[in-house]
Amino acid sequence: MLRVFVAEDNASDSFWLEMVLKNAGLEYTLSVASDGEQARDALLQCASDSIPNLVLLDLNMPRLSGIEILKQLPEEVKRFTYILTGTEADVHSVEEELGIPSRNYILKPFTHEKLFDCLRLQASST
Repeated sequence: MLRVFVAEDNASDSFWLEMVLKNAGLEYTLSVASDGEQARDALLQCASDSIPNLVLLDLNMPRLSGIEILKQLPEEVKRFTYILTGTEADVHSVEEELGIPSRNYILKPFTHEKLFDCLRLQASST
C-alpha cells in the first residue's frame, strides 16, 4: 500500500491530487496537512513511526513555508519529499538555498505521469 502525505493549503489542489491517485489505480492512503506547522509536526511524527512512501510539499503554506519545513525534517523524510510549486522561479531559489535536486520539484498541476515519475525515482533510489 502506497502511503502518501501532502502538505497543501489549497483544497482544490489536494482534491486534484486525490483524483490522480484514484485514477492511477493504486492502493493508497492519503494524509493531508493544510498548514506548515501541521505538516511539520505530522512529518516529524512520521520520522519516528512510519515514513510515507511519497511526501508532496507545497512551498507556499501558511504558518511555516515549505522551506522552513524542509529545514526541520530529518534526512530520512527528505529523501521521499517532492516539492510542489506553481512557478519555475521557486525551483531555482529553493535549489540554491537547500540543494534539493531539480528532479524533486513538481510544477502544478499534478498529473498521473508526474506521480509515476516520482514513484520511479523513489524505486531507483532505494
